[in-house]
This record gives sequence, structure tokens and C-alpha cells, in this order.
Amino acid sequence: MRAGAPTFLTAVRGELTLLRLRPVVWVALGIWAACIVLFAYLVGYLTTVGSAWFTPEQQANFVRSMLPQGTTYHALTSLPLYGAPQFAILGAILGALDYGSGTVRTVVARFTSRDAFMAARLTALLLVALAAAVATMLASVISSLGVALVSGNAVAFPPLPALATTLGAAWLVAAAFIAVGFALGTLTRRTVIAAVLAALWVLGVESLLVGMLAPVVPFLGALQGYLPVGATTSLAAAFVPAGQQTALAMTAATSPGVAVAVLLAWTAAASLAAFLSFRRRDLA
Repeated sequence: MRAGAPTFLTAVRGELTLLRLRPVVWVALGIWAACIVLFAYLVGYLTTVGSAWFTPEQQANFVRSMLPQGTTYHALTSLPLYGAPQFAILGAILGALDYGSGTVRTVVARFTSRDAFMAARLTALLLVALAAAVATMLASVISSLGVALVSGNAVAFPPLPALATTLGAAWLVAAAFIAVGFALGTLTRRTVIAAVLAALWVLGVESLLVGMLAPVVPFLGALQGYLPVGATTSLAAAFVPAGQQTALAMTAATSPGVAVAVLLAWTAAASLAAFLSFRRRDLA
């Protein structure tokens, strides 16, 4: 090893320190938490309770999902629509941000090989995804307490193992989309282009094109469950109890086990694409 060259753990700590100093990370996590509070809970509650569109039984059903007992699934239903594009765009920005300024060349010069540097970056992204999952749970817990207080319902949280499983699901989804965005950023090395491509893929291709045509085009219907958004929807749907209504209806395209495997595969494939691209391409 080159004298003074950073070790893998040192590189991870350095990358985490850099990420903590990046406003884009905190802004992205804050926007995601705000989306849960505002859209999944506040808007959902205000548009449901007392609405002529829903019967009293339906209103009670919707509200039940927003109570603390629903924290194992309610916030997860926001992941396909709100979380996926935000995580992909965040990953794209983090993947491309340092190329224009030349920071990557300066830092990599301290390493004996590029592999340790990129491995440290990918490891740090997993921890960013974990932070996103924790933000998801905290926003859901706090919002559900507010709904319980306003509606006069009792506070009863699910058992810790169930909450931990939900945290793990949110972590997996966040990691998959951050990895996909990061791969786009590493491949394009242009922040704006990578962010636009990430948004177009998640919102334009998967959510609109595939999502709208899947019911009428058999090929797209079969493909949907093997794409990140389709797998996320399937995974979120698996957490919703039978007969429970949610503001964002979840339709599973595949089984939860397959959904987990698909998200893991996309995470691994995107990370490998970023790794190989970084290793082989000139940093100039």
C-alpha cells in the first residue's frame, strides 16, 4: 500500500463526512419527510374526514391506516410515487457532482487503486439510504401521533419487529433508487443530465408509460413487476392488511419475495455499473 494512502474504513468515514456537509442530502431528506407529513397524512386526513365522497365506514377505514397502528405500511405507500423519484435524483446528483469541479481526480490520487475509493462511496450511499428509511419512519410516527390526537383515537403502535421490518423495506427501496441514480450520475458525469434522466425514467417511463399501459399491454404487465417502481409498489402492497384502504391504492405486480429480489438485483446491477465505469474511464 502507498505510504499514507487511506484505508477502506478511512475512506468511508471521509465520504460520510463529505455527505454530511452537502446541503443536497439534507434538503432531499427534508423534502421526502415533508411529503410524508403533508401528502400521506395531512392532505389524506383533510380530504377524507367529513368528505361526501366517502361513507362513514370508508372514512374510518382510511383514518385507521393513518393511526400509529398503521405505521408499518402507511408511509410505504408513498414510496412509489414520491420517494422513488426523489431518491433517484439524489443518487444522480451525488454520482455526478464532483466531476465538474475536479474533486474526484484530487481525492482518487491519494488511493493506491480506484476500487477502494468507489467501494467506500457505494458503502456510504447505503448509509444515506438508511438515513432516508429512518426519516420515513420518524415522519410516519410523528404524523400518526398527530392524527390520533386530532381524531381522538388511542395510541397503539405495532410491535418492534414489525416496525423493524418496515424500516428494512424502506431502506431497500431507498438503496435501490439511490444506486440507480448514482449509476446514471457516474456514467454521464453531468449533474443536470443525470438528474433529468433519473426523473424521466422513474416518472416518465415507469410511473406513466408502463404504469398506465400495463393493464392493457400484456408484455408491459409482465415486465412491470421486474422494474424498480413496480417492485416497490408490490413490496408496499404486501404490508397493507387485507381489507385496509389507503389514500394511494397499491396493486401488486408480483409477490413480495420477488419484489425484494428485484430491488436487490437493481441495487447490485446499478452499483456494478457505476463501479466498472469508474474503474475503466479516464477521470479527466
